[in-house]
Amino acid sequence: MSCYFYDTCALLDAPNIFNEEDLIFISSITISELEGIKSSGTKDEEVKYKARKVLKQLEDNQDKYHIVLYNPQWDRIIKKYHLPDNNDSRIVVSAYSIFAKNSYCYFITSDLCCKKIAECLPKMQTIFRSVEETSLEDYSGFLEVIYNELELSNFYSKILTNNINELELIENQYLIIKDNSNNVIDKYKW
Repeated sequence: MSCYFYDTCALLDAPNIFNEEDLIFISSITISELEGIKSSGTKDEEVKYKARKVLKQLEDNQDKYHIVLYNPQWDRIIKKYHLPDNNDSRIVVSAYSIFAKNSYCYFITSDLCCKKIAECLPKMQTIFRSVEETSLEDYSGFLEVIYNELELSNFYSKILTNNINELELIENQYLIIKDNSNNVIDKYKW
């Protein structure tokens, strides 16, 4: 069983995260942000739609994830590591609280700021997903992702072994996998 802690951006970019074998955690801060996004007057309709879609997925799969309620005492961790006093830090520290109990858990983010904050905490295992959503209207025939070794391993086990299409690839779409240095390390056709 794998353990994952998703931030707000990761959920907006890949709302179909539920898998019978995985242990999923989400911060109460993320739920609050999603609620704010769906009714925001300043967000565009696509982002508001994504937030509604994620919240619907969460509602339909209540038994497949755990909400970590933010504990104000964790503000000490934010101060100790000189992190910014914002929701990104609170989400990362919420994930950090889970890692203290489960060292095999991974923080999933597509937010560069959250990634950088997570890098400030010792032994924090982070998976950064730089995945751009592809719709049929702007379909280009390929999708590029940046994966580290763990993400690549998960890709091979989920997509190749179990045929799980986490990236919502379209039939005959190519996936170009790059490392953190932007070098192509693999190519795949769905």
